[in-house]
Amino acid sequence: MKNPVVVVWTSLLPFAAVSAVAAATATFSPVGPATVPPGTNVTFDITVAVETLAGFDTADVLIGSNDAANLDFTYSVAWTGAFANVTSPAFDNGVYAQDVFVGGNNAAAVGSSLLLGTITINTTGMALGSHEVSIDNTLDGVSTLGLSGTPEGLLGVGLFSLQDPSCSPPDCGDADACTNDFCLGGVCQHANHCGCDLPTVTALGPRYLGVTPAAEAGLVALQVRGTTGAVSCVSKYVQANCLGGSNVGAICSANADCPGGLCNNTGTLGTTAVYRTPAEWGTVAVRSEVIAPLTAYDVRTDCGTTPGATLSNPVTATTWKWGDTTGNVVVNFTDITNIVTAFQSGFTAQRTLESVDLSGAGCMPNRLVNFQDVSAAVGAFQSKPFLFCSPPCP
Repeated sequence: MKNPVVVVWTSLLPFAAVSAVAAATATFSPVGPATVPPGTNVTFDITVAVETLAGFDTADVLIGSNDAANLDFTYSVAWTGAFANVTSPAFDNGVYAQDVFVGGNNAAAVGSSLLLGTITINTTGMALGSHEVSIDNTLDGVSTLGLSGTPEGLLGVGLFSLQDPSCSPPDCGDADACTNDFCLGGVCQHANHCGCDLPTVTALGPRYLGVTPAAEAGLVALQVRGTTGAVSCVSKYVQANCLGGSNVGAICSANADCPGGLCNNTGTLGTTAVYRTPAEWGTVAVRSEVIAPLTAYDVRTDCGTTPGATLSNPVTATTWKWGDTTGNVVVNFTDITNIVTAFQSGFTAQRTLESVDLSGAGCMPNRLVNFQDVSAAVGAFQSKPFLFCSPPCP
């Protein structure tokens, strides 16, 4: 193994922005659980890789988090063995609340992909909920992999969450294969799931989930639960309401409930379990004031006759980052442009309503695109956080 030469990094902020068109990737692989109680360290191995270059001989990497109490970084043996000059880790550079600058350079390419090292996040004092640690050239202007002076901007994110430790045991396991065990408000819940098929669940944007029940016989309801932090108490059902007719706005299960109108899947969330056939549900774009960005939600099929008694296993999906309209975990001018273009020219398969509808009255996405959504994206680009109009959990 080469003896690394420590390079003293003196270019503290402001960083000089690097013009890099292609995007190299940083992959954050959890070492141990990524969902833990507060005060438990979370660790990721970080592997970096070029996109179009044949390899890389230089690396400048800023790893940061606006949530972490503290960060620690250790180079991999592969990294210190490959680079003749290894950058001494420099902490607290001011781009994030907690960050560290690392990297190295070599006379020849060290390959197209290499394990950079391990980042450890101290979660002491952090709030319950979803958090991230990231490498983002579009934010810091310095994170790049380069070959012979040609750079690629480096992007990647590691997601982790802090859970409610109040249940005992924390996973509420009861060794019954037919119960779905979970902690809700500090009380263990054990819902029967035998007989219900799994739904298909995807994130459609920062404020939307796409839910499709399996094509099973009979009527089903769709239950959505928050998993951590600010939404840990949320347990609601997808709604359908009368569109037109004498019962306009009323909760419905079929067109027969809406004389002169139609039973329409509004995709909002409420406390009433609405039972429809899978064909009537189709794929529902679920939206709510309690659907928050970069937050994991469990969705279950309820196929029983008593709401909550017979549930499928959960299918989990995490919404996109606040202001992100493409699902790449990066917020930049492309996202703002997407919303403006949608307002001017409409939607496409890549620029959907669900990806650009960020807000509305009472923090409920309103299935419209207007200046309120543009303003929200600009705020997200400026690192302004998403805020609930009213916190859903005490």
